[in-house]
Amino acid sequence: MIQYKCFITGGMETNTYLVWCGASAVVIDPGAKSTALASFISGQGLSVCAVLLTHGHFDHIGGVSAFSCPVYACGAETALLQNPALNLSAYFGLPETITDSIPVQEGDVIDLEPLSFSVLHTPGHTAGSVCYQIGGLLFTGDTLFCGGAGRTDFPTGNSAALHRSLNRLITLNGEWRVLPGHGEETLLSRERAHNPFVC
Repeated sequence: MIQYKCFITGGMETNTYLVWCGASAVVIDPGAKSTALASFISGQGLSVCAVLLTHGHFDHIGGVSAFSCPVYACGAETALLQNPALNLSAYFGLPETITDSIPVQEGDVIDLEPLSFSVLHTPGHTAGSVCYQIGGLLFTGDTLFCGGAGRTDFPTGNSAALHRSLNRLITLNGEWRVLPGHGEETLLSRERAHNPFVC
């Protein structure tokens, strides 16, 4: 059975997700190093086999170095991950770079047996923003929030692209539990009906 838990990390209160099945675990968007997350992983006897990034902003990558495992991110996000000015970490005096991420793209399946994540390329907040699907869970990063959507005024942001990505997400078949990069979780049906950015 797939389980998940959200940990709030860093000054921007990023939602960092731990997803696991059995003893195998994946961390999504480690915004900063977290003793609570580390303690939970240890206490549950979990082994983190991968880190998945929805995009490369500093508040979603600051804790990557805490894990010794492969890091997956959209290939279109490589320049942003490697440039502290583009990922905004330079402006906070703690430049962050990730130079060895494994590139993924639309339609890829990241097979981390027994966990398997499908990749949706959802540009707009950044050029390489992606969402990850597993089971009935949809990890949307800073693309879709409960009642909101991501900003597009940072490097590589694009309002028209974000609009297209949001329209794509709300037309996904079935119900999905939306797990965003910030704020509370929601349901896709709720966002279809009430989110002003997609209505």
